[in-house]
Amino acid sequence: MTEPGERPQDPVPGQQQPYPYAPPPPYGYPQIPGYGPQGYYLPPPPPGMVRPSNYLGWAIATIFLFWPIAIAALIKSSQVDRLWAEAAYGESVEASRTTKTLCIVATCLGGAFFVAGIIVWLVVFSTVMRYAPPLPR
Repeated sequence: MTEPGERPQDPVPGQQQPYPYAPPPPYGYPQIPGYGPQGYYLPPPPPGMVRPSNYLGWAIATIFLFWPIAIAALIKSSQVDRLWAEAAYGESVEASRTTKTLCIVATCLGGAFFVAGIIVWLVVFSTVMRYAPPLPR
């Protein structure tokens, strides 16, 4: 710090100097998160609203069940936290609901295909065993 009447030190070349104050944007100017040296104030979530779940673990697990829908669930899951951080609380909740729906659909389809595969395998195995010649002794 400098005393009154004292000359401030010259900045070191190549070193970024911190801003002492970030002025608020003028009225009507869009408040972009992260804009400016320190960012601007984002409104808090409405009272009683909690951060929605992003269901990331479930979305990752559904890759092994039905990957086409699981990829869409992963993309939507990554949007939940980003939208919450941008103070788009309604969109964040909607993205969370969409992620949950996609995970449910992928789980149900994956389970149905798994059960159908077991049934097909059993039918093929029993048909082969019925018409195959007996094993030699």
